[in-house]
Amino acid sequence: MQNLADYERKLYQHPFTVSTAMLRIDGNIVRMNHSMKNIVLAKSEADIESAIAIVADLEVEVFNDLDLVDESFLGDKEKVKELRRLFRNWKPIRDNIIDHMRLHENVEALKTTTGKGATYIRHLNEQVGALILFSINKAEEFHQQATSGQQEALSASYLLLLLGVLASFFLALWNTRSIVRPINMLITAANKIADGDLSSRVDFHGKDELGHLSKIFDRMAAQTEELVWIMSSSSDLTTHMQQAENLKNLAQVLISKLTPLMDGGHGVIYLINEDNGRYELFASYGYEHRKNLNNSFAPGERLVGQCVFEKQPICLDNVPDDYIRIGSGLGESKPLSIYAFPVILRGEVLCVIEIASFNRFTELS
Repeated sequence: MQNLADYERKLYQHPFTVSTAMLRIDGNIVRMNHSMKNIVLAKSEADIESAIAIVADLEVEVFNDLDLVDESFLGDKEKVKELRRLFRNWKPIRDNIIDHMRLHENVEALKTTTGKGATYIRHLNEQVGALILFSINKAEEFHQQATSGQQEALSASYLLLLLGVLASFFLALWNTRSIVRPINMLITAANKIADGDLSSRVDFHGKDELGHLSKIFDRMAAQTEELVWIMSSSSDLTTHMQQAENLKNLAQVLISKLTPLMDGGHGVIYLINEDNGRYELFASYGYEHRKNLNNSFAPGERLVGQCVFEKQPICLDNVPDDYIRIGSGLGESKPLSIYAFPVILRGEVLCVIEIASFNRFTELS
């Protein structure tokens, strides 16, 4: 009876006390890791500070449970000390991530989380798993030494303990995979853009914070690609215009380069005739002179003249077949969109550029 009581005392003191504490440690480390990821994905300073407070509270709970394990552990206590050291050394990594976020260095925080932070979490999980496994083995040892009258109770306890370990393991595995995969997609897309592939996108459609972050990243990537296109096109256009020998040549180079850039099929430039105040056809792209079509316009006359009068760009979309009251220097054929804009110097309209396309003009064009 004394031996049985001693076995029961050891069974309670080591497997139940230690295993329960270790499972709490395992769960709290998972929660701390999740909160650190919430810090990286935080949308405001308040969200960051809230997640930091959660991490701090969980850290206290883990150290308390480590004290309990150290007191009741019947195996090599150096393993508990090693776990304590690993857990304590995780803090500088967390602090580094928090510092990056407070300095709005989100990319650096993300790299640390998925790199050094993820590696360290694996080491912690392995150490915690080893101690949990040890407690299970110890429970089995005491279980075999106990009397046959305790067989059913010990079997039930062992099963519950094993289910708890498995549940914790699969929960941690699912949580890690659901977060790491989209983060890796973000890093891959960012690296491709850094290497010059501006068309790279994350294309992750999750409904959580990572999904929202992916949408923001894709929008930023698209804006960057558009900006680079604008800068490249402007540079090319400027280079060709600088090679022009005279005003006529300059206008022809301008309309010949600008029209394709804006996805246009036809383009014309109307330059002011200072003698009569009318705006006359001066340069064109993909434009054929046809009989009975106006090649000059007075201010307020048709689309070109109206653009001069308003000194504002005018864009016509879905021009109907019978909408003949809106005239265009391109005649009255039916393009899908017509865009006219004035070139103004010192408050006076020097010329009007008119481009027609069989596609709608976008904000980028």
